[in-house]
Amino acid sequence: MLPLTAIFCTLVATPPVIQPDAVRVASDGAAYDAAASCVSAHQGRVAFGVRGRDDGGVNRGAVYVHALAGGSWSQVQKLTPAAPADREEFGTSVSLRGPWLAAGAPLSDRDGADMGSAWIFESNGVNFSQVQRLVPPALQPGALFGCSIALDGAGSARVAIGARREAVNGVQAGAVHIFRREGITWVHEGRVVAPGVVTEGDDFGQSIALHGNTLAVGTPNEDVTEVNAGGVHVFRLQGSAWVHEALVLPPNPEPLGEFGNAVTLQDTVLAIGAYREDGGEADAGQVHVFSRGTTGWGFTQSLHAPAPTAGAEFGSSLAIDGDALVIGAARATLGTTPQSGGAYLFRAGQTGWAPLAALGPASAQASEFMGASVGVSGLVVAVGAPLRSQSSLYQGAVSVIDLSADCDGDLIPDRIALAAGAQDCNGNGVPDSCDIAQGEPDEDGNGVPDSCEVVPCLGDLNDSGAVNAVDLALLIASWSDEPGSTSADIDGNGVINGADLGILLSSWGECP
Repeated sequence: MLPLTAIFCTLVATPPVIQPDAVRVASDGAAYDAAASCVSAHQGRVAFGVRGRDDGGVNRGAVYVHALAGGSWSQVQKLTPAAPADREEFGTSVSLRGPWLAAGAPLSDRDGADMGSAWIFESNGVNFSQVQRLVPPALQPGALFGCSIALDGAGSARVAIGARREAVNGVQAGAVHIFRREGITWVHEGRVVAPGVVTEGDDFGQSIALHGNTLAVGTPNEDVTEVNAGGVHVFRLQGSAWVHEALVLPPNPEPLGEFGNAVTLQDTVLAIGAYREDGGEADAGQVHVFSRGTTGWGFTQSLHAPAPTAGAEFGSSLAIDGDALVIGAARATLGTTPQSGGAYLFRAGQTGWAPLAALGPASAQASEFMGASVGVSGLVVAVGAPLRSQSSLYQGAVSVIDLSADCDGDLIPDRIALAAGAQDCNGNGVPDSCDIAQGEPDEDGNGVPDSCEVVPCLGDLNDSGAVNAVDLALLIASWSDEPGSTSADIDGNGVINGADLGILLSSWGECP
């Protein structure tokens, strides 16, 4: 099979922009809610946080769950913690996986000013119910516990929670706490911090990704190579302890590049956002992909927007599922609306990751920051735009794009193939080539289903839509055995005679 890059290059040189199927909002959304600064998708459900939701107070926050059923999306649940509290911004972080939903509130004061909290919800197959509030064993005001959160992408009952300002040896450098489920209770399994000397404001734990026995922790303000060039610490579970495995650094460190502002992890593949790296233009952003081999984590590829632009912040957010990688670019300009934002879908092939499509906003709005958050599951993509105005100013919204259909299995989703120029003569959303492969007749082999081709109405000499006495009169008036070319020469043999008359009479009546 051809590499994915070769397959797509035969289709189109520039990936097309795909518009969303649906734009989802909180059912009770209000102005300045800033919904969807975080989003998570899994198996036909999308959860997004609305940290600015007031609900009778001030910035109490909420999480909304939307689901796909019968071909359409609808809100199925709104989640809030027991005894909501003002200004804790529940829903600043959210993670959805299987029967579990986890949400963070880093400004929660329940255990001290800005100590933070996190909650676990469990689904009974219909609705989620709160099962537990999580806090670390040692409470530290100002830790911002819950600033990031990640359920295990491999499916185990384990969650990692970031506390990017938790003190380490008296320095607010950040920490991450891991909890696992034992019976019906979630218990604290471990705390990880950056090894060695840490620095105030490293923001260890600003981003996290958990898959099986591997944990990746973004430290975007790490100064090991350059000031705030960033880094990502990788830990592995060995027995009952999480052990530091590697410090992954940017391949070409840039001051203020913030490598590690976003991370996503699956098996042995780690993608890391550096949304302030230049990438060809100032602050255009980059994403770097690493893989774990026999000798550790090695750099494999740097990804850019197909047409990098200054300030686009490509790499603002990341999500991976199988061979699909979605990358947010919260300040990109995909059309003519400045900095409306967007996202990009990359697929993995034999020669690496290749861009297949840009995902743009419907009715783009300036600075709506689409791409500030992304999620993907089964090629159903969710992209958050926290400053999008819907029924209210800066209410926030999630765009959902279903790219799962791939009728010919060529790794190019049907919607992308159609947007790139593949023909769909009957408008059924399936490329003509697939309709024909699935049995649609194409007797002349021209690649167009016969049902789409116009059947000529022989004998309708005046194009009236019917063969009648007017056409008969025209044919008789043109009758001649001398060679010539007129519309009355129905059989195209150069003369108008009885053969043409026979065709006309056999076609008498309304044209099909």
